Amino acid sequence: MKKLQILMVFLLAFLLNSSTILFGGSSLEFFYQQVLDVKTDPPPPANPSILDQLKSIGKTITNGIEVAKGVYDFRLNPTVGERILRSPTDPKITYRIKCVKVTDEKQLLELMGAKGDESKLTNGQKGLLAAYRFSTSKAIKDRLAISTRSVIPTVLTDTTGFEDPQKFSNLERDFWPMSMGSTIQLSSRCMSVPNYDLEGKTTLVHELSHTLDKNIPLGLLREVIHNHFTDGTLIYGKDMMHYQNEVTTPRASFMEGWAEFNEALEFPEERNQMFSETKKLFKEDPKTGEKKYYEATDPELSATDLLNCEGVITVILCRVASETTDGRKKVFDAFLASNSSNHTLKSFFKKFIAQHPGDLEKVKKILNEETHGKLSEKELSDLLGITQAQASTPVPTPTPAPTPIPTKTALNSAETPNSPTVSGPVKVNSPKTFGK
Repeated sequence: MKKLQILMVFLLAFLLNSSTILFGGSSLEFFYQQVLDVKTDPPPPANPSILDQLKSIGKTITNGIEVAKGVYDFRLNPTVGERILRSPTDPKITYRIKCVKVTDEKQLLELMGAKGDESKLTNGQKGLLAAYRFSTSKAIKDRLAISTRSVIPTVLTDTTGFEDPQKFSNLERDFWPMSMGSTIQLSSRCMSVPNYDLEGKTTLVHELSHTLDKNIPLGLLREVIHNHFTDGTLIYGKDMMHYQNEVTTPRASFMEGWAEFNEALEFPEERNQMFSETKKLFKEDPKTGEKKYYEATDPELSATDLLNCEGVITVILCRVASETTDGRKKVFDAFLASNSSNHTLKSFFKKFIAQHPGDLEKVKKILNEETHGKLSEKELSDLLGITQAQASTPVPTPTPAPTPIPTKTALNSAETPNSPTVSGPVKVNSPKTFGK
């Protein structure tokens, strides 16, 4: 039932996106969404009668429909006013929420209960405020300028009062930051961290970058269907979570690698973290969910595995942007020129090399180093859209990645939620789909 609901949401997302794709610039339209109450349906009778069983079947069907509609409302259809939404992760849970269109910062502060005094805000609320303020920055304006959408509804969900993970364990996943292509959702629950200011800004950049990608939602609908019939999963493996050091699929890894690359461009701390976290990767068993870890240099990890890791893709794009002349512009130009519902690192690089053949040797060097010399001539030829002869040109022996840009803060310290680690998965916001 849950898989069917997710497929329905993908289809609704595609239909909505199809009607909003335009050309030439965009803007963000903010909504403040407050969680007012959380309720759980009463348990069924211990010894149900036949009538009770029939009612239970009817309730299950009704809940399934409400969940599908709820996910659509959560992710795609911010509506002003008060309403009840059923949890996408547990159909027994319902949320009473109130949504208000945001007109300015003063109003937003009042809605969050601050009335001009920011000291009254929680860290999570401060993260939402940081994202709202950052929406006027050059980083955001530059990306809106190349968007193919007219208006992008951006929902600031305030979960204050429901932060207890024991009592409200589903709330975090239900309101996780994400983009379904045409909309953006941010959540105070996921910004309740010491570095809330950075979290708010980077999350907005990440989700906005997803709205530029035509992989979402049609490409991911194809991904979900393919994965379901291949190994029984939907997206990002059995746990439906994506991590910076996880090996996934060509489409999913490029989608997330692109969004994280955009973060890294604007925030040196993010770039440094990514260079650290791609030293040890893991694969998730599609049946059991068990995670098996490998050093990036381990022969068990193929070049294809490495290039199916979002963190490795982020590092590669960062290096292409910094090690080729006017590289940032070149990366964006190739991304836009290759943009489609089947957007992968291969389609990107084929376009990049076609546009900039003079950068071939530099790109080959970067790819060789970041795959630790594992790319064969045939794989390189296929990835870049070049001949076998061009691919066979000697490439320098892999060397250590460049020294990360120095940071001004200690945001990568052990106390922070996103600190580098090679002992476990490095989590980025996103259970379910297309989130940070």
